[in-house]
Amino acid sequence: MGKYEDVKARGEEIYERVSGKTINGGDSNKPRMPEPPSQVWSDEMIALYKKWLNDGCPEN
Repeated sequence: MGKYEDVKARGEEIYERVSGKTINGGDSNKPRMPEPPSQVWSDEMIALYKKWLNDGCPEN
């Protein structure tokens, strides 16, 4: 997903996949992404992405 509009539209789903949590903090039943051999996102990257979502997905 390389387009801003696509990431914004699927923001919560992406969050669940990279964090293993729902946006409300519960456990997600979806497998965590990205799959090996890629590295999973760090806690810092996940927190930054969640902040971006909570801030309304600003473009800059």
